[in-house]
Amino acid sequence: MILDANIVSTLKFVAREKYNLSSDDVQRISSKCRESLLLKAMQSLNVEYLQALVILVLTDIGAKAWPIIGSLSRSAEYLQLSIEEDEARSRRVFTPYSILSASSGWIEEEERRRLFWVIFNLDSMLTFDEILIVALVGIQARQPSESVLTLGMRGKGDHIIDTKDVTSTLHGILHTQRSIIEDVYGSKTGENQVLAIYKEVLTQCDQGLEIPEDVTLLFEDDNQGSIPRLLVGDEKRRSGGAGIYYHFEFVGHPRNYKWLNSNHLPKRGSSSTKHTTIFNVADIKPIEVPLSFAMMKAWNTHALTPSQLPAFFDAFIDNTFSLSAVDAKECSQLLFEYDQLIGLGKHECIEDDTFSVIYYDEADSVLRRWSDLLGR
Repeated sequence: MILDANIVSTLKFVAREKYNLSSDDVQRISSKCRESLLLKAMQSLNVEYLQALVILVLTDIGAKAWPIIGSLSRSAEYLQLSIEEDEARSRRVFTPYSILSASSGWIEEEERRRLFWVIFNLDSMLTFDEILIVALVGIQARQPSESVLTLGMRGKGDHIIDTKDVTSTLHGILHTQRSIIEDVYGSKTGENQVLAIYKEVLTQCDQGLEIPEDVTLLFEDDNQGSIPRLLVGDEKRRSGGAGIYYHFEFVGHPRNYKWLNSNHLPKRGSSSTKHTTIFNVADIKPIEVPLSFAMMKAWNTHALTPSQLPAFFDAFIDNTFSLSAVDAKECSQLLFEYDQLIGLGKHECIEDDTFSVIYYDEADSVLRRWSDLLGR
């Protein structure tokens, strides 16, 4: 494969007259080598094919290729291509131990799938059997796993799947994924499995999408920072239980909220789910307060109740700043009152009619509280 890529690259600069080659000859040979490389790489991606693709993209678009090459290089680790599959199996004689499990949320898994779509245009070129090979190699590379396996699929560009019957398509995807898990782990229930109940997937669940009992339902927040629903009725008896995926910052339609902390802490700590909790942190420094709160709850889920929130702010100020007792208490109170105010609504989600200017002096009252906070 690397030889084919080098031929394509060399022919671009070769002195045709010296080797008695016409422009048609160069075009024919280059096209043949390029097509051979792309077709074979579609069957099985490994380090050699990745190197050949780097040569090819540099040859075709020159310096503009560097962002693509950077993405390909980073993806080598996502795909676990730095070690060949056979080599990894022969050398691994014990289960790796880690202090903290690597993140395995659906966004990380999305990177692997997206890489294949970007390079090979999976949605229109690959057959179903070839996609199965990609999925099978991916799950084999994860063995043994301390984390979770993510089920389901969204469409290209992280949008809804482009199909006539989304529910039927998702059902088929889940069935296929469970069959792959059974082939690799010996059981359809092998390893912890989660399904992200995100946007259209929630609609499909409410419309009758059948999800195996042992799969953890990972509920996610909407664009307002609210979680549409958790387990209800008989769902609470599911062996897989439920989890939460929550955005401290959010980029997406119709509203983004970034750079400023707009997370109301009692809401972050009140979930009754026990199996899995994942926070999408984004920018660490602006989100330092809710991130610290989340890490404290991760260490001890019963550490604080909502009524004990002032104690958290006291500890946060004490650990972050060197202040006198009086100033530390005032800063802690400022954070507490700020948290109460953002609980009324995220900055980016407030409209001119969010607070009433007619009833109960609501708008003026909220404005006075913000002004007082700013003045202090």
